[in-house]
Amino acid sequence: MLLPPPNVTGKLHIGHALTVAIQDSLVRWHRMMGEPTQWIPGIDHAGIATQSVVERDLMKEGKNLREMARHDVVKAITKWKDKHRNIILQQLSHLGGSLDWFVDHDIVESPTKILIPGLEEAITVGEMHTFLYPVEDSHTNIPIATTRIETMLGDVAVAVHPDDDRYKNLHGKFVINPFNHRRLPIIYDSELVDISKGTGAVKITPGHDLTDYACGQRHGLPVIEILNEDGTMNDKCGCENFVGQHRFKVRNKIISILKKKGLYQESKPYPSNIFRCSRSGDIIEPMLKPQWYIKCETMSARAVKFVQDGLLNIKPNNYVNEWNRWLKNSQDWCISRQLYWGHEIPAWKLKIPNVEISDQQSWLIARNEHEAFTKAKNFLLEKGYDSEVYHKLQKFQTKTFYRYGIFLQFTLEKDKDVLDTWFSSALLPLSADGWPNNRRMHKYPLSVMETGADIIYFWVARMVMLCSELSDGNQSPFPTVYLHPIVRDSRGRKMSKSLGNVIDPLHIIDGVSLDTLQSALDKSNLPADEIRRSKQQLNQAFPQGIAPCGADALRLTLLLYMKQGSGINLNINQLISNRNFCNKLWNATKFANRVWRNSFHLKELNQSNMKYLSHLDLWILSRLTVAVKNCTHGLRNFKLDLYAESLIRLVRNELCDVFWSKCVLHFVMSNVLRLAHPAMPHITEELWHYLPNADDVSESIVLAPFPNVTSFNHSRDIAVEQDVDIILSIL
Repeated sequence: MLLPPPNVTGKLHIGHALTVAIQDSLVRWHRMMGEPTQWIPGIDHAGIATQSVVERDLMKEGKNLREMARHDVVKAITKWKDKHRNIILQQLSHLGGSLDWFVDHDIVESPTKILIPGLEEAITVGEMHTFLYPVEDSHTNIPIATTRIETMLGDVAVAVHPDDDRYKNLHGKFVINPFNHRRLPIIYDSELVDISKGTGAVKITPGHDLTDYACGQRHGLPVIEILNEDGTMNDKCGCENFVGQHRFKVRNKIISILKKKGLYQESKPYPSNIFRCSRSGDIIEPMLKPQWYIKCETMSARAVKFVQDGLLNIKPNNYVNEWNRWLKNSQDWCISRQLYWGHEIPAWKLKIPNVEISDQQSWLIARNEHEAFTKAKNFLLEKGYDSEVYHKLQKFQTKTFYRYGIFLQFTLEKDKDVLDTWFSSALLPLSADGWPNNRRMHKYPLSVMETGADIIYFWVARMVMLCSELSDGNQSPFPTVYLHPIVRDSRGRKMSKSLGNVIDPLHIIDGVSLDTLQSALDKSNLPADEIRRSKQQLNQAFPQGIAPCGADALRLTLLLYMKQGSGINLNINQLISNRNFCNKLWNATKFANRVWRNSFHLKELNQSNMKYLSHLDLWILSRLTVAVKNCTHGLRNFKLDLYAESLIRLVRNELCDVFWSKCVLHFVMSNVLRLAHPAMPHITEELWHYLPNADDVSESIVLAPFPNVTSFNHSRDIAVEQDVDIILSIL
């Protein structure tokens, strides 16, 4: 089984602790059942997130990542990665993991001022601007409503509905852009335009809007990109005065100029989804970039069929519909990222001066530079060129070929993009077993995949698609995937750094004061206003800090929460309750240790020795039998809440509150500790060594056998349970 690699962008949170609690419980149970187990860890390099965090750190030192050499950037990120990797490993250790070591959006209802990176003044969002496009050779204007008026510099058309009587006489005519004087055709598009909304006319900007791009493809419109990567205007905007200026500063200037020209009508509040980068806080807007894609149609269909044919079981099965929804509507997957940090794309661009070569032919996919040159050489030989000379240049290699008295020089340039983090992670079931170097894989496929339900498509589906494609194509990388819900705070909100409700598992395990929680925010990379809000949230949620609860109480609590379905609302009071449960088990074992030293110990159950037991002895053995069956059923069928509830009921309500007998006490406690071990490894390991002759069974409870259901076939006695229930009801 694989541990879903946590991002190396900081510390683990409670969501990671839930994953560890579930997976470690399953691994420990299978190990105690005598099965060979391997739980493979890993840490995600988290390309975008990690580079963004390090970039902010470098800015504090007065360094600009964009002005640094690539190897210096990678060195800085690697140093940061190593530091936080050690923190994560320490957290995993404290949580008891028995590992085998090896875009947010803001909704605004009305005009709202927000701060973004690169601008000192706040910008206004959440308003609709209406301006007029003059119709060519006419005194008529077409009103256009838009929330991003500055993108009119990249407009290539105006679309109206074919059934709209207001504009029927304008079809085939042109409007004139008042800034760059481009002639924009008026086109019909019933798919894009809704007569009942806005002005009934839509500006088309394929270079910076997804729906406009689709419209442009339908009508064969050109694509004009007016923005640079830093959000400033480029020379394609057609206005010399705007080139190099920030797009939001240009927005205000455009509005001012339109007013002077009499072409600006009004602005009014407009509810908007403002998509913002969770890393930088900037506003995200569409921009065309050359990218690498994977065609997913065939792979997606195969992943759907795996589930339909029973080759892949999704638990809980209510997630099957979501699986099908994602994969039956799957689009090509963009796997390239414009970053320094990540696995470099193995592609080289073949460049030949004064020779036309198609874009598809110019890209060579190779394992290394030598292989890329071999492919380039073979390509040119096929074209009739002969190799003559070979030499190296400073930054790239070049070869010269000769043909008909003409020397042809070509170069290869490595693609600067890196692979999407999800692409690298999707290969993990294969790469964890040594692929592609090790072709005789013995750990593939995995036995089970356990992870959060929120990444069922981003990671789980892509693992199934890629791994099956790169192996024999007929096998899923795992037969079962078990999905757990996301962790929320006690108020039901998703845990987020900006809300100040993210909890470090070590703070629950060891306890932490409110001052320490708040001071940690001051050392973070969060903006000042988010730090202030986060401190307020912490003060409300943990006015007295967090009391130490221990790793076992945390793990047990998270397993109990599995019955909540789509979300887990973490409650500190529940943690305290389960910490008390751990104390109860500790005290019960210590008490038993004092009374059983010179007593008879029942070592195994059979019909011959059970006839000498008292009614109360038979009752606790019957209840233990129920607990063993329920715990086993819960662990085997991924019902971890049933396992945890059955364990707590046995210890708290039956063993500690009712039962006391020397005769079977040792037998019961031995089985109770082994039942509890998958969820509570720390306390059970310590208490195991208080059992008389425990070392004769195994030197560690990790290696002790889990209670076997078949050994309890004769110990369930419903009649005895009913008798004791009557007595307890009287008491």
